[in-house]
Amino acid sequence: MIKMVQKQKIIIEVLQKGKSERRVARELGISRNTVKKYLKEYEQALKKLQTEDSEVIDKEEIIEEIVKKPTYKRSHPHKPKMKAVIEKFIDEKLEANQKLKEQGIHKQLMSIKTIHEALTEAGYDIGYTSVRNYIRNKETQAKEAFIHQQK
Repeated sequence: MIKMVQKQKIIIEVLQKGKSERRVARELGISRNTVKKYLKEYEQALKKLQTEDSEVIDKEEIIEEIVKKPTYKRSHPHKPKMKAVIEKFIDEKLEANQKLKEQGIHKQLMSIKTIHEALTEAGYDIGYTSVRNYIRNKETQAKEAFIHQQK
């Protein structure tokens, strides 16, 4: 609600009272870029509403258009690196580690670093942190807890 009031105040100060963007920014203690952004949003909302219908423009519609949550368009959307193939590869290494533990061969267990190196050598593009987090989540899910009961 505060942001809506601030946007309205900026628009009124600049467009109706004729103050400069710099002066309004100084008076309100905000960046000039913010003032410029709010004015640009207002002008875009006006244009959008004028193109939709050339009739009378309702002030409430303009206010709603300006105040709505911003949307961001990513030019390169984030692609998750951890894929099913990589998870299967890690799971196989963890199973091999488990078999070695059962045989009592603890010195030959693969560390997280070694598993990551094996992944990169196999041609997978994944970071160490992603591998570490996946393995930690797997290990915490697999643990069992026992509660000692007394009668």
